Amino acid sequence: MDAPKKVKVREVRLYSRPASLRMPFHFGNAKIEYLECALLRTIVEDEHGTSIPGIGATIFSPMWFEKNPEKSFEERQRALEDSIAQAARLYQSHDGAPAWNLHQEIENETRRINTNKRFNDLTAGFGCALLDSAVIDAVCRATDQGIRGAITTNSLGLGPELPTLLPETPPKSLNVRHTLGLVDALQNSELSDPLKDGLPQSLEEVIDEYGIRWFKLKISADTEAVLARLREVSVILNKKLGIGNYQVTIDANEAFHTPVDFLSFLDEYEGDQALATLRKQVLWIEQPLHRDNALKEDLAEELHRMNSRIPVIIDESNGTDDAFEKAITLGYRGVSAKNCKGPFRTLKNFEIIQRHNSQSPENPLYLSSEDLTNLPVLPLHQDLCVAGTLGISHTERNGHHFVKGLEFLELEESRWALENYPELYVNSDTGCPHLRIENGAINVDRILETGYGGDFEPAWSLLDEIQLNNAN
Repeated sequence: MDAPKKVKVREVRLYSRPASLRMPFHFGNAKIEYLECALLRTIVEDEHGTSIPGIGATIFSPMWFEKNPEKSFEERQRALEDSIAQAARLYQSHDGAPAWNLHQEIENETRRINTNKRFNDLTAGFGCALLDSAVIDAVCRATDQGIRGAITTNSLGLGPELPTLLPETPPKSLNVRHTLGLVDALQNSELSDPLKDGLPQSLEEVIDEYGIRWFKLKISADTEAVLARLREVSVILNKKLGIGNYQVTIDANEAFHTPVDFLSFLDEYEGDQALATLRKQVLWIEQPLHRDNALKEDLAEELHRMNSRIPVIIDESNGTDDAFEKAITLGYRGVSAKNCKGPFRTLKNFEIIQRHNSQSPENPLYLSSEDLTNLPVLPLHQDLCVAGTLGISHTERNGHHFVKGLEFLELEESRWALENYPELYVNSDTGCPHLRIENGAINVDRILETGYGGDFEPAWSLLDEIQLNNAN
């Protein structure tokens, strides 16, 4: 195994790119009508003094990171930008180290600085997550290898155990798990004003167009309304795909305040005979409890009761590097993987899960690939690189559904995507390039070999630069 590559972050610049939605997206009670990509451009220097570019990319999602209704959208967005500024200052002030060591030291320092709770846990770690992605990208570019190669050769400094846990052969494709929001159309007849933009809109159209067989269903705490909607969904899935020919996960997005509230919902859900066939296809429920209560030790008995009835995984509660280990002790059965929470956190959680599952296969833990509306090119590619490297067989995708293909990119960028990744993007009959989904899956074979996003360079001069505040 090679010695890890030591790097020092020399320069950090933050850019944003807006993307209008073709239809609204709902985060709980929040209605989103546009997205904003965060593109972090860095220059790192290796131990030989060579300068290497690196890019970290994700989506700004202030309404997900901070759900305090007393804070405005602008306040939540500013907090994310301030988190990036803080991380940039910490990374640039560090003398340099292998990428994994940088993450450990700066993540710890971030938590020490945040003892005054200026940021919530997720927001505090957002800047580190984006810097980590940029550093990983730089190491992949410098060593001319994908993230799997950077792990197996120890270029990132992750050590000898993780490579032995990776799948022997990475997947060539990933099944798409389609997100169905609380108000998204199920049938074409519900579309009073169809978009007619060449892309599917209703659940029926998505199934017909893409061949999707994996789904993520959003729910709220309104039990009566939720069960009625789940019945409608069940009828459509059973009719279109056949009983037992699909898989489902459920996302509660912190809708329930206490374990007792969620247990009451489970009583109604499990007692609904019309949902019997759908229930058999449900893999897990994601983050039913608000993050403030989900990991409380004084609720341990109720949390174990909850998790004993159905596999429950954490998402918003996964705000620190040690959160998942705490969740396991409380009975939780898994955790979501999202680059906005940090690729290194995902890699270490994967390691925890693989060790556990080899020792206790009868009580498996799950790593779920989730999509915070990631868009092409870099946010999507970097996210897929992590999921594919870890061999996760299905991945939630929703960004491509709510944005009109690659229309938000510059023309030269969308052409680049079509020319360089024809297995991943395709031109529609209406002339709108979009993500290629065939038989319910997307091809990730090439992007797993071409780095951590490949050699794509955004049209930086046409992007909006966000000035980073250097205050603590």
